[in-house]
Amino acid sequence: MKNYKVIVAVVFVYFAMACSKKVVPVIPVPTTPPVVNATFSEADLAQGKQLYENNCAKCHKLYAPDSYDKANWETIVNRMARKAKITDAEKSLVFHYLTNGK
Repeated sequence: MKNYKVIVAVVFVYFAMACSKKVVPVIPVPTTPPVVNATFSEADLAQGKQLYENNCAKCHKLYAPDSYDKANWETIVNRMARKAKITDAEKSLVFHYLTNGK
């Protein structure tokens, strides 16, 4: 009879653990916003275009710069820069190309 109680207890604990919610800690990734008030030359914007085409097209289709407004591009560029493994300076060039330096 003792073995029966032990088996029932083990099965109960197993099911209780299997049905419990697993807590996965979320670690925020600090993002630095693109440089907004800097001046960019035509060469800088061309370099931003090249960075956008070479890095972003590796994983998905490219969107036209006028597809999103400045605030949306800022969110997208901040999120995707880490995945594309580009520097903060390159991120700013891409952002300013996409927003036409506006």
